[in-house]
Amino acid sequence: MGGLAIFIGYLISIIVQFSIEMNGQVKSVADSIVIKNLDIIEKYISNPNSNSLPDMNIYISFFTNLTGISTESSLDYMRQHNPAKKDFESWSVWFVYNKKDLSWDNDAKVILLNIRISLPNY
Repeated sequence: MGGLAIFIGYLISIIVQFSIEMNGQVKSVADSIVIKNLDIIEKYISNPNSNSLPDMNIYISFFTNLTGISTESSLDYMRQHNPAKKDFESWSVWFVYNKKDLSWDNDAKVILLNIRISLPNY
């Protein structure tokens, strides 16, 4: 079972990498912001003891608010949330499926999520 989990994680990272960067070009400002924040989370997960990484609470809040996916992180002794690998994977997969609906509002300096909701047939 452990080998399967490793393979699935590897496959997700390939899909995310391929989907995020096509020919080295980023689709939009919103995409580049999300990618930058995913990179910070990924760097933290690969080296959580690095002193050069910022407070993770900011990035966890960013992804929780953007995606609606709660973190599975735990609090450390300093009451700081630490993102888990599963958080990174969940947020990355969400981005792959939803990036077409993201846009950047330059006036408000916010990322917009354009949600399409189908009405039920009555």
